[in-house]
Parts: sequence; C-alpha cells; structure tokens
Amino acid sequence: VSSALAGGAVVRACLQRPNFYSSTVYIAQSNACLFILTNLALLSTYSAMLGLQKAFYGHLRPIEVEQLWEKAWFA
Repeated sequence: VSSALAGGAVVRACLQRPNFYSSTVYIAQSNACLFILTNLALLSTYSAMLGLQKAFYGHLRPIEVEQLWEKAWFA
C-alpha cells in the first residue's frame, strides 16, 4: 500500500508540473507527499534491517532479538 501511494504521489506531481525541478519542489512542499514518502522510507528501512538480521543471524529466540536491539541502540 505504501509503495502504491508513493508511486501515485510522484506520478501526480510529474503530471501536474511541467519539469522535474518543479515536481520535486511540489513534493517537498506538500505535506501529504512528504508524509507518504517518509512512511515508505521508514517501512523500507525497517524491512531492510529485518532482512539483514535474518541473513546474518538466521532465526533468533526472542531474548536474542531483544539483546540485539539493545546493543544497536548503543552503536
């Protein structure tokens, strides 16, 4: 859903504005577009971190996940 909304926001900006620069300015000044794109960025970051955790550490017990997140806050 987030990627569809983000794609729609970018396409809408590109269709409403004549060139790339004005489209990016529109996206940067629109609160709705910023919210949608920030939501997509946070979701992508979270998914990437979970994927890296699974790739490097495999399946972890809940206590190990908790310890990993505690150590990540201090890094």
